[in-house]
Amino acid sequence: MIYRSTTANWLKVFWGALAVTALLAGCSIASRVQGEYYLGQERYSDGIPVFKEKLRDDPYDAAANYYMGRYLLALKRPKEAVKYLQEAAELSYYEADYYYWLGNCHNALKDFKAEQASYQRALELNPDHLYARLDLGHSYLEHGRWQQALASYEEVLRRYPEQPQALYNKGLVLNKLGRRSAEIEAWKAYLKIYPQGRWAIRAVDHLNAGGDFSYRNYSVGHRRIPLEQIGFDGKAVAPTPASKRSLGVIGSVLGINLKINLRIVVHEGSSLKLAQRRAGRIRDYLINNHPGIDPRRLSVDATTRPEKIKSGARMFALKSSVSIATAEN
Repeated sequence: MIYRSTTANWLKVFWGALAVTALLAGCSIASRVQGEYYLGQERYSDGIPVFKEKLRDDPYDAAANYYMGRYLLALKRPKEAVKYLQEAAELSYYEADYYYWLGNCHNALKDFKAEQASYQRALELNPDHLYARLDLGHSYLEHGRWQQALASYEEVLRRYPEQPQALYNKGLVLNKLGRRSAEIEAWKAYLKIYPQGRWAIRAVDHLNAGGDFSYRNYSVGHRRIPLEQIGFDGKAVAPTPASKRSLGVIGSVLGINLKINLRIVVHEGSSLKLAQRRAGRIRDYLINNHPGIDPRRLSVDATTRPEKIKSGARMFALKSSVSIATAEN
């Protein structure tokens, strides 16, 4: 699934981000101020009659056409919105935002060729227009233009290195291109900055499907929690620092939800004794660092058998790992 925000989400972004600059030909400051007011308050239906009146007085008011189009688009009426946004763009052919929103409207109408052309025009006018470049990448990705999508996302990341949609969707594109090692690094780059939330869970699933288990989605209660893999360095008994961070999150969840019991199994193919010592250390770490956890809620075990994990269409066997499952009360 592509990580793409909807037009409704971007309305709030643009309310705070839109720069009201010079007085444009064929529009008034009054139209701008009123237009932004109704956008910011999400009073789209209230704004429509106001701007209809403005357009009766001056049909060549570019801002009035623009805001009329924005309101109709927000109300999911793109067939009506497109003529106003097109008129606004033609009247103020140097206004990148107008072309950006025209592209959004074409997307809603499923006219993807026109959508991409609108974003490209916005970028010609303003190469720093983040959302035009980002949505252009989304459109390329949705229509199988992998190389163009990758170029768009990489350009976004060159300018805005932590942009979440570009980071995530770059992994999707690299998967489509069959660039597996680069794809793995892309998922890790996303998770390093955005380690929580539903997109992190999906990023971990993609990462695991590629055979990398440096992050895992651990099942704790009814939740899947994306965390750095719980593991050990070499023949060490103590969990790694990253593992301790992950155990800290799990301990916090157990401290909040007292109904959750966990079964923790340490898999270590080289030595049962080592697996047992590691299992005991994990149990002790949780109890010692989270005194509110009743030890009876933690069941630990050790085995030399590999942990078998099905991820996507593949089955993996991890010789050294830690599995966590919610146990029956």
